[in-house]
Amino acid sequence: MGKYLVIETTASLLRIPLESLVYVKAEGNYSRIFTVLDVVKGSKGTLVTYKLGWIHNSLSDVIGDVESKTIVRAGKSHIINLDFVSATGSMWCFPTGCQEKC
Repeated sequence: MGKYLVIETTASLLRIPLESLVYVKAEGNYSRIFTVLDVVKGSKGTLVTYKLGWIHNSLSDVIGDVESKTIVRAGKSHIINLDFVSATGSMWCFPTGCQEKC
């Protein structure tokens, strides 16, 4: 059975399968979650009222201490799923585009 990131919003309970999580981006006191569906549709992701640290801790609880983690914290502003990183070096490259590493 798959693992999920569960986030409560004012309107609903989001249950995001970890294999569809592409990345999470910090936006001040909020975070924006991008899934495969968001990337395919060109969506702006889902804005949630949780800081990135809280989401990182929640993911750590779900994933556990597995050595081969594919979802990692990348600096202060991103959590990324390494399964979706297409290039490394000085840039992170996602299906939505590339940006400099933190």
